[in-house]
Amino acid sequence: MNELFAEWDRADSPGCAVGVVEGGRLVYASGYGMANLEYGIANAPDSVFHVASVSKQFTAQCVSLLGIDLDGDVRRWLPEVPAALGPITVRQLLTHTGGLRDQWDLLRLAGWRSDDLKTDEDVLDLVGRQQALNFAPGAEHLYSNTGFTLAGVMVRRASGMTLRQFAQERIFGPLGMGRTHFHDDHREVVAGRAYGHEPGWRISIPAFDTVGATSLFTTVEDLARWVVRIPEVLAEPGRLSDGTMLEYGLGLRVATHRGLRTIGHGGADAGYRSHVLWFPERDLGVIVLANLSTIKPGVLALQIADEWLGLAAPPALPPATLPAGLYRNPETGLLRRIEDSELSDELGNRWTLRDAGAGRYVYGDYGAEVDIAFDGAVREGRAVYAPAEPWKPDSVAPYTGAYTSAELGVTWELAAEGGALVVRRRKFPDAVLRPTAAGAFTDGRMHLVMRGGGFDVSTVRVRRLAFRRD
Repeated sequence: MNELFAEWDRADSPGCAVGVVEGGRLVYASGYGMANLEYGIANAPDSVFHVASVSKQFTAQCVSLLGIDLDGDVRRWLPEVPAALGPITVRQLLTHTGGLRDQWDLLRLAGWRSDDLKTDEDVLDLVGRQQALNFAPGAEHLYSNTGFTLAGVMVRRASGMTLRQFAQERIFGPLGMGRTHFHDDHREVVAGRAYGHEPGWRISIPAFDTVGATSLFTTVEDLARWVVRIPEVLAEPGRLSDGTMLEYGLGLRVATHRGLRTIGHGGADAGYRSHVLWFPERDLGVIVLANLSTIKPGVLALQIADEWLGLAAPPALPPATLPAGLYRNPETGLLRRIEDSELSDELGNRWTLRDAGAGRYVYGDYGAEVDIAFDGAVREGRAVYAPAEPWKPDSVAPYTGAYTSAELGVTWELAAEGGALVVRRRKFPDAVLRPTAAGAFTDGRMHLVMRGGGFDVSTVRVRRLAFRRD
């Protein structure tokens, strides 16, 4: 197993803490690389990591322990959610089917930088401003951190305790998870903390005072006490309104690997990455916590499990040969490009496309491949990317001006510079907007589609956020 971590097992690199749980016991635990480069402190099984979205299962369990009606409307506890958005249930919050736009994308669009402090109140303020959803509740599954922050607020209001206090009293204390807590004060000193890093060994620590979707601090040793006791109610797959079963329960992903059922979740915030994976049929758990943003704990966890269980990887699939071209999702503006057996997106991600036969193709990481189909358009789940012709406007002058979003409470300026359209926003450098289709532009993270009197902005987790010309 050590060879999987050799790249980071050095005194001058961040790395990981790893654990394997079998038969109810932590049978393997080790640290690789450094928790703190400044003071020469190594990662260890008792190092405390920010585990990002691994937090969600604990928030869901708190909601469950309180006996909150999962099929009741969220406004019983969260009157800030605008009534005009229609009924949204607690279960839909916890299965990412409620249609609420994602808080991190909203905050970034509203002017929060990655190192600005974010609080529950900031999220509630943005939720209260929303005039539309990404989709009708129950119609789709689209990952949204907003629902779990709201669930954390719900726990506070229903119990009279903070999420941190309630989870400590009902989960962490009884299980003996003595180094685990919801970190609701970013200034708090935490003994044994591993510091997150970006490439180049730049310190990267989230500035969050918001909990529920994220902000759990924990260790490999503590998570080993939890993974063998994951409540089955959390692992029951959710469903869409049309009956489609999801590969997601309440704060947990439910899937299969090599024919074995898996329950788990990953996390990614700033310079931290994490993954907790449970194979109930084999009584095996794998925990990988990392303090370097380029490490992929989900891939490593599957590789560890395969090695531990003696599972052989399936034969390698041949590269796919598909028509080269640009493909665009008209709903979101998101792009896919096919060229030389590679699929890429506007964020710079590139994947080798492989032919799985019968018109099915796959791309992605080891054990977590994504299926697509191709019939002249790229079809990925419910998303369709239609052929798109590159477009260059004769002039960007018609698009210039000031535009305001009532939902974000911000104004952006679109200006012409050197024949290109740029967006100017408070606290951010000017960004060039590249044309992608008639009346559509992108800076690589967000997509603007010009409409009468303004434009709509979409990201991976936000759809059609309206800006109107001043």
